[in-house]
Amino acid sequence: MKILKKKIIQSIAIIGSVSCINSMDLLEADAESTTVNQPKASISYVDYYISTGNGVRIRSGAGTNYSILGSVNKNAKLDVISSTNGWYKINYKGRMGYISGTYVKKQSSNVENEKIENNTSNYISTGNGVRIRSGAGTNYSILGSVNKNAKLDVKSSANGWYKIIYQGRIGYISGTYVQKQKNIEDENPVYNTTKYIVTGARVNIRSGAGTNYNIIGSATKMQKLDVISTSNGWRKINYQGKIGYISAGYTEKEIDQSNGSTSDIDEQNMISFAKQFLGVPYKWAGVSPTGFDCSGFIYYVLKENGKPFGRTNVSGYWQNNTSFQKVTTSQPGDLIFFQNTYTYGPSHMGIMLNQNEFIQAGTSKGVTISNLNDSYWQKHFLGYKRIKS
Repeated sequence: MKILKKKIIQSIAIIGSVSCINSMDLLEADAESTTVNQPKASISYVDYYISTGNGVRIRSGAGTNYSILGSVNKNAKLDVISSTNGWYKINYKGRMGYISGTYVKKQSSNVENEKIENNTSNYISTGNGVRIRSGAGTNYSILGSVNKNAKLDVKSSANGWYKIIYQGRIGYISGTYVQKQKNIEDENPVYNTTKYIVTGARVNIRSGAGTNYNIIGSATKMQKLDVISTSNGWRKINYQGKIGYISAGYTEKEIDQSNGSTSDIDEQNMISFAKQFLGVPYKWAGVSPTGFDCSGFIYYVLKENGKPFGRTNVSGYWQNNTSFQKVTTSQPGDLIFFQNTYTYGPSHMGIMLNQNEFIQAGTSKGVTISNLNDSYWQKHFLGYKRIKS
């Protein structure tokens, strides 16, 4: 009799524990089928939503069949991005997560406090090593950092924090370290320009740096251009008294016949472009801003600055004497090579910024600036190569 009673008690305990484990999933499943009070319209930039329950699960997709990323407790603030089919898409610890609408409530707080920014590319960081966090506050986890003059893709601002896109994710940076730049196109400045010529038969001139921008004119083969700067594979030019953009792939620098030399404006633009990626993590075989290896970083910077030499490894760049020439002393924009680091022979490379410093994608810190005078780099130094005009 005692044995039978013990088995019954154990069975009840097991049933109770299973019910406890699945209770939240049951609530979420019930919420999924109830559509009367579910929000249906997309919501833009609403930071004043809260959770109404304890231990409410955050999932990787809009449904109870998706994996659990974590949970939130009652009155936790939710960074809501949008809503659909009874689920809210939120920014959860720097990742996209989903929470059932049954456990979400809109606060009556002032959402007007959040200012939506229009000119998102006109912001820069004013400090070195400024932390990017997963939420608007120092209590949130650190996603990474940016250095001085790094461009920020700002989406909105509220309560002294800026919401930005950081390496493809939502991040937040303190407004103390953010500065809005003036729109130089509106100031009619005097530009220092470099002469280029058009290499295509008829090339479109656009109002912005991309094929999605309006066509404002065209240029024909061998036509001369006054180029202001180069970025992301596009050249900013003076076109009939206004600013225009032309694909860098259809242009080449005009040689100064008086001394056979060319301006170093391209190299400076390339260096400025490369510095935008300081802090991007190392990724084996990586060739995009989500992650670079050392040669992948060089490939991406050159390609986006109108020098598409093809993807290769460090040894491939070192052995290429068609596009690059060896030099004994460096200047900004030259490639620097190292040997016998993780493997024998040419094995690491970067871009010279000045006489001693170079930018490179390393395994420990990702894209960073290093000094040739450091004993490690002195020991492994191989040489310099310059891009042929």
